[in-house]
Amino acid sequence: MLKQKRSIQSRIFLYSTFITVVILLLFTSIIYVISYRNITENIKTTQQNLHSQIKGSLTSEIESMNSISLNFIYSNMVKSNFDEYIKLEQSIANTDKTQRKYQKRQTIYDFVIAILGPNNMNNQINMYSLDGYHIGSGLISNSGMASLTDFPWYDEVLKNKGKATFTQFASSGKKEMVSLSRTFYNSNYTLDGIIEIQRPYDEFYKEIMDIEKSNPNYTLYIVDSNDQLLYPALDDSNTSKELIQLIYQNEIEPNLPNVTFRDKFRQKKILYWDTIAKSNWKIIMVLNYQSMYKTLNDFTKAAIFMLLLSLCMTLTFSHLSAKKISTPIQLLSKELETVHIDNTGTFSSNIQLEDTSISEINTLYHGISIMEQKIHQSLSELLVAQKHELDAKSLAMQNLMGPHFLFNSLAAISAMAITEKKKDIPFFCQNLSSLLRYASSNLGHSVLLREEIEFALKYVYCMEIKFDHLIPCHIDIPTKLETVSLPKMTLQPLIENAFKYGMNSIDTFEITIEGEMVHEGWRLKIKDNGFGFDPLILDGINDAISSKSPVSFEKGIELGGMGICNIYLRLKQLYGDRLLFQIHSDESSGSEILIGVTYL
Repeated sequence: MLKQKRSIQSRIFLYSTFITVVILLLFTSIIYVISYRNITENIKTTQQNLHSQIKGSLTSEIESMNSISLNFIYSNMVKSNFDEYIKLEQSIANTDKTQRKYQKRQTIYDFVIAILGPNNMNNQINMYSLDGYHIGSGLISNSGMASLTDFPWYDEVLKNKGKATFTQFASSGKKEMVSLSRTFYNSNYTLDGIIEIQRPYDEFYKEIMDIEKSNPNYTLYIVDSNDQLLYPALDDSNTSKELIQLIYQNEIEPNLPNVTFRDKFRQKKILYWDTIAKSNWKIIMVLNYQSMYKTLNDFTKAAIFMLLLSLCMTLTFSHLSAKKISTPIQLLSKELETVHIDNTGTFSSNIQLEDTSISEINTLYHGISIMEQKIHQSLSELLVAQKHELDAKSLAMQNLMGPHFLFNSLAAISAMAITEKKKDIPFFCQNLSSLLRYASSNLGHSVLLREEIEFALKYVYCMEIKFDHLIPCHIDIPTKLETVSLPKMTLQPLIENAFKYGMNSIDTFEITIEGEMVHEGWRLKIKDNGFGFDPLILDGINDAISSKSPVSFEKGIELGGMGICNIYLRLKQLYGDRLLFQIHSDESSGSEILIGVTYL
């Protein structure tokens, strides 16, 4: 029934979610496609309109300057007065010629003003003779000599032979100017001079600047037929050159809308460009992709939000729809959470099952009740069997050391008799009797640490009698640590090992037993200042412990009649995974065995 209930809830959720997602995705996709097409079409239309405005503005400015220059070229009165003025400049000056030169200059100024008209007074007109004489009027009225070869347009003007030549440069006043220059000829079709029409940069591109200001998402560039930047006057980032290179490398056709690319900052841009037929100038427009599609991006975010909101509503709906079925199962799950088995293997539960209106749930409740009873019975039987097994193992391991300890003690008494230490034999036997009584007593599998220390000190006393020398044994154990439990016969075999294999000199040999309580458990160290473990023996100990192989434990490595693996196994049996057991050895500083327990 549990699987059937889950199937119903899953189907309610999946079906409602699927229908909601499909409807939302379909609606969102339609709106997205329509919006994308509209925005793309608007961009295309805007690009074409801007191009038309820019093209019209530039064409108007160019035609205006070109018309002014042609009016001067075709005005015989202006050219004749200019020729006479030049002749007067070249002749020897006297009062009469100076007066006439002044009159001619004024006449030329009047002609210039008349040709410009009131609407073109922001232009500057300069007329140059081939030998450098010039006269100018408009923004500034001046005359004098000029070095024609210093002008940026000079060579190209002569090369074009009467055709208009456009240049852009900074004037002497550091003001950017747009210049249209062309040669003019006399009645004999002989080159007579050069006419130059200058217009301030801000005036020439005024409408372009207004267009760019009203369309902040667009960046405009205008380059001449030689791909030299005309607008804007400055381009410190060399963007115009990069765009021209992009157009040539990718062979981007003019008047092609919505060409996308990424700039050097990896930002997505839209490129549009076209030419002005008469001047062959290029108009390049760059649009920030993100700014133009911001509305679409906002819509996408809103659609995602609505989708998530709808999914939440669908989840809520499916949850409420299945609540009547799922509630009994949830109550049963909470009851099952009360089932607990502690470290001792005691089984406890607080399951209280009530009848429901659903017969299948009642059947499930009844089955769980029967299962609980059987688990409790089986666990009790298992714990009894495990306890018997553990008792047998512990007794077998503890009995391993009895014969070995007795054998070593009798050998010591024999040695004392041979060495004529008969007076010490009674004391030795008295302590040995206490030791054997402790070792063979039925005190349980584990004893307190203070009992182990008392047993170990009696053994040290026996060693003092044997070696006829006081052996320092330093003990530093906190009172609280004395009550911790250890398997019986843990410390004495380790101390016996220190005497048997680690003692370098009876005069300097000493043993230290120290312990401490730490926040996560306790630590006990047994140290000596002897030779330490033989490296091969130490490797064998570590391999036997780390392998956790029964074969390795059975073979063991004998230390003073008690295998170190035997000690480790009994500690492991008592404390399990909480046990900390480490051996450190150094030939110069002796050995150290660390026994500890960590509270989980």
